[in-house]
Amino acid sequence: MLTKQQADKRGKALLDKMRGDGWTLRVWENIGNHYSVRNGAMSVHASSLGAPEDGSEDTFFCLMGTDRDQSHDSGHPAWGSDFKSNDPNEVVLAQIRKAREVLNVYIKAVKHIEGIYGLEP
Repeated sequence: MLTKQQADKRGKALLDKMRGDGWTLRVWENIGNHYSVRNGAMSVHASSLGAPEDGSEDTFFCLMGTDRDQSHDSGHPAWGSDFKSNDPNEVVLAQIRKAREVLNVYIKAVKHIEGIYGLEP
């Protein structure tokens, strides 16, 4: 388990790795200390499974919710990816690809029904 100081340090290191503006750090205690970064409805977390105790690189995963203004990690992520990586930006890109695949299925279904009912997109 991480101490508060370790979670702060690793969280700040994660924040420094993130591409683009708007990422914010969250550190919290829940049977040990944890951290994540958030940008709108997208959050990147260090995996607690196999978390390194020796100071080596963390492994990350990404969650994507439906509320752009969520200020914390509770809520209901619309998509979670099984993809994990030591590069936090790679997990974000994997999450976006997965979300795009799901959206494309829904778009196709909606267009089909719109066609049946003569609706304009």
